[in-house]
Amino acid sequence: MEPKPRPIDCEHVKTKRKRNGIYKIYPKHSVIGFDVYCDFEIDNTGWTVIQRRFNGKTDFYRGWETYEIGFGNLEAEFWLGNQNIHTITKQGNYELRVDISDFIGAKAYARYSTFSVGDASTNYRLNVGGYSGNAEVAVEVDIVSVVVEVVEVVVVVDELVAVVVEVVAVEIEEVVNIVVVAVVAVVVVVVVVVVAVEEVAFVVEIASVIIEVIAVIVVVVAIVIVVLAVVVEVVAVIVVVVSVLVEVLAVLIEVEAVVVVVLAVVVIVV
Repeated sequence: MEPKPRPIDCEHVKTKRKRNGIYKIYPKHSVIGFDVYCDFEIDNTGWTVIQRRFNGKTDFYRGWETYEIGFGNLEAEFWLGNQNIHTITKQGNYELRVDISDFIGAKAYARYSTFSVGDASTNYRLNVGGYSGNAEVAVEVDIVSVVVEVVEVVVVVDELVAVVVEVVAVEIEEVVNIVVVAVVAVVVVVVVVVVAVEEVAFVVEIASVIIEVIAVIVVVVAIVIVVLAVVVEVVAVIVVVVSVLVEVLAVLIEVEAVVVVVLAVVVIVV
């Protein structure tokens, strides 16, 4: 009796009820095989799920080595691993299907008639072609929502800058008022001293001290004004940086439209 052939992917899994779940496959170039999640509902065939994200409980911001070997829970969110995906797709001709859904129930999908992932020497280069589906519409909607959020952030930053400038203006006005009050007080003191004291030399000495005090006050006021001016310049730099970040984000959004098939909620191969 010939041994039962071992499945090389989910399409070759032999199960009577074809239930979605975890199965072990043995690709041609894999010695011991590995577990995968199989989906038998889509197109009534066996799709090998290589990525699934739906609730954000699994951290996908990981390093290169982690993405190479895979991570997560096959029964929940996971990434199958670059090496495993390469091992599967180098067996022959495979298709890629990307299913996307949002929290309000809108769904879209993209399907590619050719799909493969290179080995480690190519940094696991992704090769796809032959697109069909309606995922482009969903991507455009997502991009619009991101742009709207960016615009809202810019508006908030502009409002913050306006508030800071207003506060700086008020602070400068308060400092000027303090200086004026101090000068008036000093002048009053000089008048009182001149009236009360007959000795001119003593009055001159007192006046010299008062002038020195005024000079110190003027220096302090000048320092405060310089500091406030620096604050205004820093705020202006922040505005420039935010503008640059907005431009960079716009570029990243364009890139997102290209790589969304890799970062989608569910990525399936057959």
